[in-house]
Amino acid sequence: MYDVAVVGAGLIGSACAKYLRGKKLSVALVGPTEEQGALGSCYDEGRIYRIADPDKVWADLAEASIQRYKAIEDAAGEAFFEEVGCLIVGDPSLDWIHRIRRTLAAFGTEGKDFFALDGKAAIEAEFSFLRLPAAQWLGLWQPKRAGHLSPRRLAQLQAELCTRSGADVFHTQLEGVQRTPGGWSLRLADSQIEARKVLLAAGAMTSWLWERPLDVKHQTSQAILYEVSAESRHKLEKMPVMIINGPADPQERWYILPPIQYPDGRCYLKMGYDGDALNKILQTQEEVTSWLRAKEINPELLLVAGEAKSSLFPSVKFTGRESRIVCITDQTKPNEQGQRRPYVDFLHAGLGVATGGNGWAAKSSDHIGWLASEMMSSDSGWATDAETLRRFPKALFQAQYKTNSAL
Repeated sequence: MYDVAVVGAGLIGSACAKYLRGKKLSVALVGPTEEQGALGSCYDEGRIYRIADPDKVWADLAEASIQRYKAIEDAAGEAFFEEVGCLIVGDPSLDWIHRIRRTLAAFGTEGKDFFALDGKAAIEAEFSFLRLPAAQWLGLWQPKRAGHLSPRRLAQLQAELCTRSGADVFHTQLEGVQRTPGGWSLRLADSQIEARKVLLAAGAMTSWLWERPLDVKHQTSQAILYEVSAESRHKLEKMPVMIINGPADPQERWYILPPIQYPDGRCYLKMGYDGDALNKILQTQEEVTSWLRAKEINPELLLVAGEAKSSLFPSVKFTGRESRIVCITDQTKPNEQGQRRPYVDFLHAGLGVATGGNGWAAKSSDHIGWLASEMMSSDSGWATDAETLRRFPKALFQAQYKTNSAL
């Protein structure tokens, strides 16, 4: 019997399993590989990492994870992130950009660690490749502790570190989990294992692994990859990751990554849609599975993204080759201030959950996994050090349930 079985070998689950093994617990990590047809949001080469965030809690989660990136690379012997800085551009009439500015001020000094660029002309003077729409803009430029990472590679490295430390990895699907007198029985596609405790960390699929539904909305997430011509790549050599948030949805709601080499060997600029108007909520497991397998993009988004790409980067030549990325954003129930946090909590005695990334968890997954490992291993059900209790009190991550459900 294992001390803990972690269901979900993605970013959070693999991080949690790694930390549990560091406590000398016997650990089973359960989850199929991408090659076996696993569906998940971590199968991509480019995600933004940054501290800049309108929510200080998410900024703290990011900061705690980012400071461990190099240690993960050193332990695994492979790279997964690149520091290129982050430019956030927002409408100054929206409180969103000013909350980010206040968060950045909590981690550094304006004019030294981050920089405010007031207006379209100031932003374009700093980033000559960029042409913003004619409007009022405020830019926040964070040159350090920001850039892009490969979620695919990070999840693989975390799982490899688990294996090296002695965890058993089952590359298969969980078909059911059941309470037993001594703990929990997990029925896998090709076997059965027992564990004293179980953590469910299977992303969007977590919603259907237990009988009491969590209050999570599964929203589609869409991005288009545009191949940059070889002669234009030098123009974007110093391009940071970018987030643009204006009042017009979908025209001014983007997250953008500089050209990154993808598994096909080509370099693509990623235009990710960061709005709501052209996304939809998926209600069932079948809808989620079908969406991830089909990889279909809203036709209107293809048109709007193409226009935005040409408008924002007029001097850059693209080859015409495109690709598409789809995933799921697991949106948790917002608190009274409208902030959505991940759920890291017990659903039942010995049965925990770590889910609800809200589209922001890739960069913060290492520390979310650490918090989950503390929950699963501590007698108190949470980390007891002063720093965690101050920055990450347990109440922030309490699971919420749909009101029409009962155990």
